[in-house]
Amino acid sequence: MKKKKLKTSEVIYSENSIQHFQDTDAIRVRPHMFIGHLGLPGVFHLFIEAIANSLDEYRSGNCTEIYVDLNEKKNIIMIKDNGRGIPQKALETVLTRNHSGGKFDDKAYYNYSIGLNGIGLKLINALSDSTIVITKRDGYCFKQEFSKGKPTSELEKLEKTKETGTIVSFHPDIEILKEIDFDANTFLPFCEQLTFLNKNLKIVFHATKKNGKEINKVFQSKYGINDFLDKINPNKIKNLNSIQFSKKESEMEAEIVFTYQQGDSELIRSFINGGMETKEHGTHVTAFKMALTQVLNKYIQDKNLLPKKDKIEITGDDVREGLIAIVDVKHKNPEFTGQTKEKLSNTDIMGLIKKLLLKELPIYLDKNKNDSKIILDKIILSAKGRMAAKKAKASIIKQSENVLTGLNKISRFIPCSSRDKNLNELLLIEGKMPICSH
Repeated sequence: MKKKKLKTSEVIYSENSIQHFQDTDAIRVRPHMFIGHLGLPGVFHLFIEAIANSLDEYRSGNCTEIYVDLNEKKNIIMIKDNGRGIPQKALETVLTRNHSGGKFDDKAYYNYSIGLNGIGLKLINALSDSTIVITKRDGYCFKQEFSKGKPTSELEKLEKTKETGTIVSFHPDIEILKEIDFDANTFLPFCEQLTFLNKNLKIVFHATKKNGKEINKVFQSKYGINDFLDKINPNKIKNLNSIQFSKKESEMEAEIVFTYQQGDSELIRSFINGGMETKEHGTHVTAFKMALTQVLNKYIQDKNLLPKKDKIEITGDDVREGLIAIVDVKHKNPEFTGQTKEKLSNTDIMGLIKKLLLKELPIYLDKNKNDSKIILDKIILSAKGRMAAKKAKASIIKQSENVLTGLNKISRFIPCSSRDKNLNELLLIEGKMPICSH
């Protein structure tokens, strides 16, 4: 029977209308608020939340290796690390009670964290129909099972072990996410990316495909984001090096590496706390662009590389033509526009990045003449090309206006105003300028 739709006048708002959801129930009611999208993007978001906890253990100096296992046949994701392990007595709290965790002060996690709101594992639990957590610490393995945000077993004490760490295994809930049949290959680039952003971290990747084939990869980076830049820069300019700067100040760090590629395309990748990509960038990228333009523009002027008589000004577009860069910042209290953390909004990070580039980049350009010449020549060429195109466009527009103005003065060549094609005709004047006339 079809449910009757109430009229506005029939809707009652009273104390009985007020609902209160216990902990993970709110996540299941409004999943979009926490993961942005349902379907496979939502599954991938849960994967990020799971591995983020292991990354926090790595950055705190308690983890060296993360093991990832993906089973396409069963749609099960498993993350294992050799960190300290979740305290067993708090395991149920960590998995079921929102805004609970060990990252609200500096006692357990001093280094920069991706997850600061105590939501991560709760998301996984709430949006999975099966979640199994094993924690290894205090000489034993402990296990507890959950489903749809609720515990389905008591904490179980298992065998003795000398190892420490956490294993999180979960099966996304199709009832909420709608689509959960993932392709393990889509997780590979992200895992490799994490090792670039977390130098020397080892990630062992294993996956079982639907056809039974297996994927086995091991990722580890010695030079961090410098290796990352090489990976995403297939159009390298010969004999041009990457330029890398880093600076730490108070509760912030910034690491930047950039170079220029052949062609005019621009590519900037930005990250926060060594794991979360800020796809919509934010204040850290804004500061980088501003400082880069300021330094290179001033350097060109100071060295008189572009004579004033040419009347050409260097713009941000000129500076960024062919630019390829990675901006990775760390902040103890990152702020974002939106729950899904795709745009950084901390303003204090801007000052750190500007100071870094304003000080270090001119020194680098003076010491590395070859890199300096290639970069500055490319920027100047871009500016000249832009000005030439602007002049050519202005000239064409002026010529067109002159022709039209001249023709308008000839009474027999009056531009058509009728929309009836039967009343109009097309005339070619010396094969150059088409015009319609009555």
